Amino acid sequence: MTTAKGTPVRARLEHVTKTYAGPGGRRIRALEDVSVEIPEGVRLTALIGPDGAGKSTLLKLLCGLEAPDLGRAEALGQTPDPDNPDLVQRVAFMPQQLGLYRELSCMENLMLSAELRGLEGEEASAKALELLELTGLGPFSARHAGNLSGGMKQKLALASALLASPDLLLLDEATVGVDPISRRELWGVLRNRLAAGTMSCIFSTAYLEEAETAESVIFLEEGRLIASGTPQQLIESARGRTYALRLAGVEAARAEALKRRLMRAVRSADPASVWLDAVPREGRLDLLVAGDVDPAAADLRAALPADLARGIELEARPARLV
Repeated sequence: MTTAKGTPVRARLEHVTKTYAGPGGRRIRALEDVSVEIPEGVRLTALIGPDGAGKSTLLKLLCGLEAPDLGRAEALGQTPDPDNPDLVQRVAFMPQQLGLYRELSCMENLMLSAELRGLEGEEASAKALELLELTGLGPFSARHAGNLSGGMKQKLALASALLASPDLLLLDEATVGVDPISRRELWGVLRNRLAAGTMSCIFSTAYLEEAETAESVIFLEEGRLIASGTPQQLIESARGRTYALRLAGVEAARAEALKRRLMRAVRSADPASVWLDAVPREGRLDLLVAGDVDPAAADLRAALPADLARGIELEARPARLV
């Protein structure tokens, strides 16, 4: 999703490349020449992609925990900098590895977080109590964070991120690994805060049904921007290009081998591949044809591993995110 030059944005990456040191001195590229914008007024943006796509790196760049090797990152009109007290209050980041102190109580964790964000005294206490009640942690305010369930820890971490009423909230897979009830409660808290003010949120997720509820979606794969836009725009762009291999009843070892083979043969790994993406599902493998390939003219069956796909039905599917 891009905006006209000069249009206010909440967040922006311009031709950003970020690498990390790998084994044997090899550089691992987390993001490669990524340009994307979150326009002012877009409240909820989903960041999706497989493990290793670069989602966490993108969020860390926007809050200043990482700096790009090439290109430029911008959040709320400023270069992200954790030493900038204005941005510390206006941008909040909830990482996958929660920054909670196990030996401190819920209330003590929030008060410490408030102090780090420049909130003090009665203002900090009132805000902490409000968020404990909102997240359902009020009765557990004196319980040590280390003794909380997984879902309760996630809610405490979200409360900590919301303490300073940020303008931009960055969530890194906040709902992954929690039970369905806690997941629903986390979304209830988030939507409450979004409705109460002008905060925008960028969240990475492994749940595509969550992405479908966002106003905009950013899709990354192996550090590259694959697509961005509203969920409906992405669905329209994929119309007529989505297929599935039906694997129900196929021998498990053969089905797994076919999934692995095709997931390694997508466009990001093989520039000549007709497949832009391959996503394993229960009983099937979803395939997306690349945008520069005409599905009607291409021999899609020939693009499948003949030794593994023989006799397996390849059928067109309606385009959707999930």
